[in-house]
Amino acid sequence: MNIKSLVFFIVLSSFIYEGTCQSKAVPIEEKAYSFAVDLLKEGTYQADILDTPPVSPEQQIIWQKMQASLAGNPEWVKEMLLHLALGEPFPYHENLGIDEEEYRSILTTLDSERLIKVDSTSVRIIHEDNIIRFGETENDEQSLLDYLYIDKIDRQIYIDDDALAFRTHLLVNETNSKFSNAWHGYSWEYQDVPVEKLEDLDFSEPFDATLFKCTIGKIEETDDIILYITAKIIEQGQPAVNTRLVLVLRK
Repeated sequence: MNIKSLVFFIVLSSFIYEGTCQSKAVPIEEKAYSFAVDLLKEGTYQADILDTPPVSPEQQIIWQKMQASLAGNPEWVKEMLLHLALGEPFPYHENLGIDEEEYRSILTTLDSERLIKVDSTSVRIIHEDNIIRFGETENDEQSLLDYLYIDKIDRQIYIDDDALAFRTHLLVNETNSKFSNAWHGYSWEYQDVPVEKLEDLDFSEPFDATLFKCTIGKIEETDDIILYITAKIIEQGQPAVNTRLVLVLRK
């Protein structure tokens, strides 16, 4: 079975969204695009690089047991994914391979998890030829920022030349915020294995899958900019890329 990679790919993606609030007063896609372009003004920004604290050895063991069990129950996983809303975790079931207390500990950790500063960098936002591009000025290595751009003619956000579709409006209070402050913003996503097509996917065969996500937001108290990029790529059933970049930018 090659389900393990896809399960990890989809299940983890369900925890990215902290809280959502859909606006219906104006076309939400246009509102989201205008918010991003207005927020991402040209210039050089100081940026905190954030990440989650390391997983404890005990939590790592629980995660490994759950992934192994999900890999052994592909049809059940498929059925569950077809009936879960975006961001909704699996209800407890013995097919998760862990007991209820262990599963509660995972959900509690995810709910209470806060991002912490692990490094800093300098980021340039460049407006040129109707394109907004990004780059780390203090990092010569390739970064996820190098693949992100906004086309102001198409009014479209891209990662690695794949157009991201608008996903949701995020309105997060301080209590629920992984950034430890209230913030709001919007998320966009590209995926080539839509959940609505899972019933046609043969989990027993090697497969390719791609998931790109980009969240752009503003922290209410400080007006700092949130830039959260995720890239997950599976090739022939094996993880090829599984990375993210979380930045808080300020002048």
